[in-house]
Amino acid sequence: MCSVTPWITAGRLLDAACDAIELGVGRFCAYRASNIGASAEMGEVAPAMGACGTSFTWCDGTGPDHSVWFQFEAPASGSVRIQSDFFNTQLALWEASNCSSLTDGSAVLVAAVDDTTATRGALLDSLTCLIPGQTYFLQLDGHGEATGTFELRIEDLGIPCQLAVSNTGGCSPAADNPVSQGYNIWQHATDGEGRVIASFADAGQALGAIEAHFQVHDGDIRADSAGQLYLDRNWQVVSEEAASQALRMRLYFTADEWAALQMAEPSVDSPEDVFLTRVPAGECGPFTGGGVLVEQLASGLINETDYYIDFEVDGFSAFYLNGPSALTSTSRPPADRGQIEVFPNPSAGQPQLNIQLPQAAIIEWQLLSITGQIVQQQQLNAAAGETVVPVVAQPLPKGLYLLQVNSPYGEWSRRVIIQ
Repeated sequence: MCSVTPWITAGRLLDAACDAIELGVGRFCAYRASNIGASAEMGEVAPAMGACGTSFTWCDGTGPDHSVWFQFEAPASGSVRIQSDFFNTQLALWEASNCSSLTDGSAVLVAAVDDTTATRGALLDSLTCLIPGQTYFLQLDGHGEATGTFELRIEDLGIPCQLAVSNTGGCSPAADNPVSQGYNIWQHATDGEGRVIASFADAGQALGAIEAHFQVHDGDIRADSAGQLYLDRNWQVVSEEAASQALRMRLYFTADEWAALQMAEPSVDSPEDVFLTRVPAGECGPFTGGGVLVEQLASGLINETDYYIDFEVDGFSAFYLNGPSALTSTSRPPADRGQIEVFPNPSAGQPQLNIQLPQAAIIEWQLLSITGQIVQQQQLNAAAGETVVPVVAQPLPKGLYLLQVNSPYGEWSRRVIIQ
């Protein structure tokens, strides 16, 4: 269903960015309007000039002349197809916190097209990884100052934003790295199959080639030396030129990664509670020390299951997502933490988990449900090399649990599966 009448009155009503007409997204929502008599506002944003048909650019050399504005809410899939028809038009899609961003220069360009071979219109096809429910602003102008009546259609493609995954346990490089030319464009770093790793907007800085690496950890939930937990995915980003001012970064993670962190860390009830630890000059891999805390700008679902978080950072480096306190420098070698073992995992049938310690110690353990409730807990005095049994002395429903151990070697956590 279309949210407004398919026939839109031309003129000032849709000329100014802050008067942008709201459009519905749907296969049968074709709107007709005109840019006759429209003009560009003072300071109105526009894509950079470039070769015709090149991504993120317009090519008529004059910028916006008779531009008109629309807005729409991104569908749950975060993917759309936008097409104009009837005369030679150029399109630009913008992400902005409000309509004023479209005249003060702070809006971020999502996509643009200007193709002189498309004499009957313009097409922005297969736009994915838009933020569901967020308002986007669409700018339409005639190529070469052309004016006329046009038809406009925005369709939901139903293509979810695919996140890059890694099965190696190590750091994986992006196969498709963006190049920052200083045009404040949302650009994606992706893997070899086009799945997104992270996105960047350079705030008008020409940073050159941007290289991204990421790691997806499989095993124990990771923690710093103080026992603070962090997400099972981390990033390292480097740019050819250093940033001279703050820039935007969007990080993505899966529902499973979020569930593991949320189950282990009671201070993160929702993605809004997640912060960023940025380690200057850090490398890709597990957290080893240092870092500063960065608050998020926004967060939410990127498709129907997975998540994104936006940050403003002073520059690229190594990044970790965690609770409301910055990760700390490590005071013990990571190997000390790995000397505690739990087995069997998964545990089948009558559940019985065992903890193997490297030396005599008094430990406390808790078994938590996926909702964070304590299912069982106990304090034990174990001799050196002793296998502590049973950790779980009674049957439990099948599912995912978190075993937390407090020992002289530090706090230690591991996901366990009861089958």
